[in-house]
Amino acid sequence: MRYHALVPSGHQVAAAFHVASLVGPEGTKQVALTASFTHTATGGVFSTADLERGRDLLIRSRLLSSREGNLRRSPRLNILLGLPQAHAIGLALLALLDAAPPTWAAVAIREDGISDELIPDDDARALAEVWTDPLERERALIALGSRFDPRALEAAGEAAEIAVVMKCRRALERLNRPDLASTVQRVSEISDQLGYDVLSPTLSGDAMRLEVKSGSAQGDGVECIITRNEVSRGLADPTWALVFCHARSPRIARVLGWCDGAALRGRIPVDRSVEGRWMSARIRIDRSELRPGLPSHVRGVTPPQVDRG
Repeated sequence: MRYHALVPSGHQVAAAFHVASLVGPEGTKQVALTASFTHTATGGVFSTADLERGRDLLIRSRLLSSREGNLRRSPRLNILLGLPQAHAIGLALLALLDAAPPTWAAVAIREDGISDELIPDDDARALAEVWTDPLERERALIALGSRFDPRALEAAGEAAEIAVVMKCRRALERLNRPDLASTVQRVSEISDQLGYDVLSPTLSGDAMRLEVKSGSAQGDGVECIITRNEVSRGLADPTWALVFCHARSPRIARVLGWCDGAALRGRIPVDRSVEGRWMSARIRIDRSELRPGLPSHVRGVTPPQVDRG
């Protein structure tokens, strides 16, 4: 599978900027906005597909908010629209990346410079389209990196795992099995190479293996980074489940829902050569595909029953 660029191209950012200009100060119905794409005059610069992708970029980055079918511009987007487009495009890309930092940001961006060799080629080309001056590009990425704190992400991940552990324990206690509740463990503290983070017993005698992600909400979906090891475990182990959480703060998280390993099929890369293997990937899962709560402690992962506690 070809690498899917995480950085929108200059053309995609410009299309998003054009879409933003079509949204009225008091908001615009999303249906009406989308319908207008077929007859909006762009001089042949943007196709309908370009404009639809631009709309989706704005929604995912929260520059456009969607409520009851109505789209409204954020204060940041209003500021961008007040700037000359030549200046606004670079700032718009920075806002997009700030909302959903690419996976390489934590390792490629340092306070003293950029490790260009760690940025995938497609993303590097997209960055160069917008910031043609290498010095300007470096300054923009360092500004992005200052907002990207690996320690905060680690704390959010720990909060999510603790939330899942506590939820598992409460479910077992309600089933009158405090003895089992006391054995729910964050095995990620022992090793992060198991392919799951939490081990929880069930009444059937099996144990559930829960991979916990403090995923980012993107419109109607959730996104996370998943490793090859986690995917291998999920595809092979019927007791495995992927649990998404939302970290309200570095110490507080709530469970959004879960899916089994089958949901990963079609969302992960495919090795094209024995000389190269993917090791991690960003995946997106629609919230409608998530089952609420956690897998049932009565019967395990595979059946659709859930514990909502």
